[in-house]
Amino acid sequence: METNDVYEGLFVLDGELSEEALAKTQRQITEQIVTLGGAVERQEPWGKRRLAYRVRKRRDGFYWLVVCRLPAAAVGALVSWCAMQESILRRLLVRAPAVDPQPVGATTTNGQSQ
Repeated sequence: METNDVYEGLFVLDGELSEEALAKTQRQITEQIVTLGGAVERQEPWGKRRLAYRVRKRRDGFYWLVVCRLPAAAVGALVSWCAMQESILRRLLVRAPAVDPQPVGATTTNGQSQ
């Protein structure tokens, strides 16, 4: 039986998407992960940001972090699927050492960053 490794995926979605289209694209990505035999552990919207350079004639993109468990054999299929989606400008998928239960930038009870 193949185990599912933990992956962090950072997706840059088209900055000109409406809220409905953005939600639809995010839903499609999570559905694709599940279809490939994975499970989404955590999702973090990072918001709309200015890109360092134009990508497909776009200056802005919505950054979205997803932590998921996915079979190693399915990673290539997910990357290929993302490349075919016009609403996904860029994606980076890397294997993570473990799932961190705290969101990125979380603080402790005394207000200090971890």
